[in-house]
Amino acid sequence: MKASEALRAVGAAMSTASSAGLEVDEAAILQDSNKLAVRLLPCDVLARVAPVGQHVAEFEIELARRLAATDSPIAALDPRVEPRVYENDGFAVTLWTYYPSVTAPVSPGDYADALGRLHAGMRTAKLDGRWGVLLDCGEHDVGVDAKADEVAQVDLVGTPPHELVEHDRRKTGCSSAGPRSAAPRRWSR
Repeated sequence: MKASEALRAVGAAMSTASSAGLEVDEAAILQDSNKLAVRLLPCDVLARVAPVGQHVAEFEIELARRLAATDSPIAALDPRVEPRVYENDGFAVTLWTYYPSVTAPVSPGDYADALGRLHAGMRTAKLDGRWGVLLDCGEHDVGVDAKADEVAQVDLVGTPPHELVEHDRRKTGCSSAGPRSAAPRRWSR
């Protein structure tokens, strides 16, 4: 996102959370791409912010609700506010529970277990209407069901976590560029 747009997006996130009854004095951008991931403090919320019309926030919320009903390891919507897409200053804002980064290494077994539960949840979290179509398209494009079965049949015990991620990316065809900036940018009121 351009710097001028990011500044407005952060303001929209702060204003939205405040309007929803959360205390917000500070914001830090954790990820900046086509949308922002912004940590809001002291309420300790993660706001996802995208320009209106360039987001899939409703789909993310519906998918999070469906996956929460399974044993999937997912981020939860913030329970203190209504789980919906908020529009503010031309941005779509969603409010999520903030989870600190994991600093300890994740064991291969724990990683494989979490990945298996996520794949199982994706297979059972049937979505209606256009959301189901979007998910079905993703399964067709990536072959989620078939690839999940292939991943589940591979013996990954003893594999370092970074190789597990690469293994999953190769099997599913997915990739992630990761955050664009190493250090969070901060704003205060």
